[in-house]
Amino acid sequence: MEKLLIVDDEEIELDGMAELIDWPSYGYELVGTAINGKRGLALIQEKQPDIVITDIKMPVMDGLAMIRAAQEQHVDTVFVVLSGNGDYEYTSQAMQLGIRHYILKSCDEAKILPVLEQARAELHERRSKAQKTTEMENTVRRMAPMAREKALRDLLLGRETLTHLPGIADDLGGLDRKLLLLLLHTKEGIDHLEQYAITNMMAELLPEGGLLGDTSVSQDVCLLVDAGLYDQLPPAVERLCDEFARFRAGLLTVTGSARGTAAQMAELYEQARRLQAAAPENTLTLLERLNAEQHAAAHLMNYDTLRNADSYAALCFACCDILVSMQMQEISPAVQRDFCMRAVRYICGSAPTTTASTHAELLIYLVDNIWQHRTGDEPIGKATRTEQMILREFYAYLPEKNFTMQWFAREILFMNPDYLSRKIEKMTGDKFATRLIADRIEIARHLLTIDPTLKMTKLAETVGFAADEQYFSRIFRKLVGATPKQYAMGIADKQIIPHGRV
Repeated sequence: MEKLLIVDDEEIELDGMAELIDWPSYGYELVGTAINGKRGLALIQEKQPDIVITDIKMPVMDGLAMIRAAQEQHVDTVFVVLSGNGDYEYTSQAMQLGIRHYILKSCDEAKILPVLEQARAELHERRSKAQKTTEMENTVRRMAPMAREKALRDLLLGRETLTHLPGIADDLGGLDRKLLLLLLHTKEGIDHLEQYAITNMMAELLPEGGLLGDTSVSQDVCLLVDAGLYDQLPPAVERLCDEFARFRAGLLTVTGSARGTAAQMAELYEQARRLQAAAPENTLTLLERLNAEQHAAAHLMNYDTLRNADSYAALCFACCDILVSMQMQEISPAVQRDFCMRAVRYICGSAPTTTASTHAELLIYLVDNIWQHRTGDEPIGKATRTEQMILREFYAYLPEKNFTMQWFAREILFMNPDYLSRKIEKMTGDKFATRLIADRIEIARHLLTIDPTLKMTKLAETVGFAADEQYFSRIFRKLVGATPKQYAMGIADKQIIPHGRV
């Protein structure tokens, strides 16, 4: 039932409308009457009527002044104007105020009710739109944090760039503001409620404005932090780990990227993710606190490639590629060994200690432990065991400059060279020399994607070729379609996109 107010200085008209019409029977509640606009405005404020019928010409305050004052107070009321012949100027002014409903004097029930029904329809339409607007605003308000979180996730994963999300850069303090990324992980995963708790705790532990944003990737929590707080992060994370352990049985693994800008978010995420693979639990591991060798090894040790290798041959090649890359970067055997043990610990859950130091020893350590973890006690036949042994030793000695079929068969495998030649061709689809050269070139190509400034002679020697730049360049061009220098220039200019193995 709509509340109705009537304002008219002609008492006969006012009493007639008030008393002679059975308002409740038409769905209206008459909440009051007034004889001028001033009194009418007071009743509008007091009674908050849904519909007001008002005359235009009245003493003290006319109807238009009353409507204008009520609209300035943002009342939710529909006005119906009583107008007489000759009131066209006033009617025009009423239209400018948005009034759409008029009753021509003198009026009776037959004239009033149809106009009131139109006013009621407008009232319902207006309130329906207002409700939808409010609901939409509430939805947007609720969705805004989710949309921002998704935008941050897309930036971290390289699915979007700041060109398409300029507002995010502003939220993070601008394109030049330095930040770093903290990646928080548990073995069981972190759910949305725990992410909410972690985010709020970090916001409390850091100075105001220090936490710039948060999102989640694969049940890990990513926190973007003002890089100016670098030295304050260890104690804050230590407190966070302690608090987290109070309501959750699992321990947090927290890794931190180097300091960078919003435009480098995907790179920062990858840095923290690579560190996460073998970082200790319940503490913070910051990339910038690793020494140069550890930093380089963390970048080169591709845990996902090792974990996701879909065959024994693919695992052997991946291990060889990583170890040769470390050798090219002149990473010491001790650091290589440390990161090989980290990789096994990350993939297998634990890692036996090893004294391995050569390329062959480290590759055998990686392959044996990772493959054993993958297959368990699954029995394999003698033929398969022989094939695996050939593949493993092939990649263990691939960088050796004197790696020939005869040497490999007699000195490493103690096999008949002809038998080994047929076996390798059956396993790989290539002759021994073809496979050896193709894999060496593929590793060389990968090394150029890591560092396009490599010296070609050193690159050739590292992957097992003689120090003959012309021969190496000719073989590289034959398989890749460009010389090593052309390929390196393309990588530097981002014109060549690395692809699969040759």
